[in-house]
Order: sequence, then C-alpha cells, then structure tokens
Amino acid sequence: MQLRRSLDMTLDEIRSLLDLRDAPGISCAPVNDLLDEHIENVSRRIRELQFLQKQLKSLQSQCKAVHAAKDCEILQRLGNDTDAAPTRLGTHGNECH
Repeated sequence: MQLRRSLDMTLDEIRSLLDLRDAPGISCAPVNDLLDEHIENVSRRIRELQFLQKQLKSLQSQCKAVHAAKDCEILQRLGNDTDAAPTRLGTHGNECH
C-alpha cells in the first residue's frame, strides 16, 4: 500500500506492476509503458491544477478590501457568473459538478 500512496497509482496500476514483478523472465517494457502513461496523467493533473490556481487568483483579485458579505465582489460574481466559479477537481483530475 505504501508504494501506491507514494506514487499516487491506482490499485490496477499497482496490480499490473506486481504481476510483472512475478514474471521475471518477461521484458520490462510494460513497466516503462505504465510509468509513461502515469507520468502523462500526473502532468495533465498539474496543468489542471495550475489552471485552477489562475482561476482562483483571478476570482480573489475581484475583492482585495474587507467588506460585508453582501458587498463582496467574489460572492456576487459567484452568484451571477457561473464561468467565474472555478472547476472543482476530484480524484485524478476528474471534474466534480
């Protein structure tokens, strides 16, 4: 389980690696293929999180001064403009609605 957590891999990915480990005579190419796919998934998630960070910073820039909640530009924009609301990311970058 520690390997799964430290590498942020799915159970299926870990099972695949363990299956390959249990077949020492075969090529290690599938291991590298699995890691290449996982690296791409991690890269995609990083891009999504960077985009989310930009959205949040943009939203935050709407109101720098402390006001009553009724006068908060951020809350007003969230209520009126669904495009201003950042997309929430779930596990492995899946969008939550």
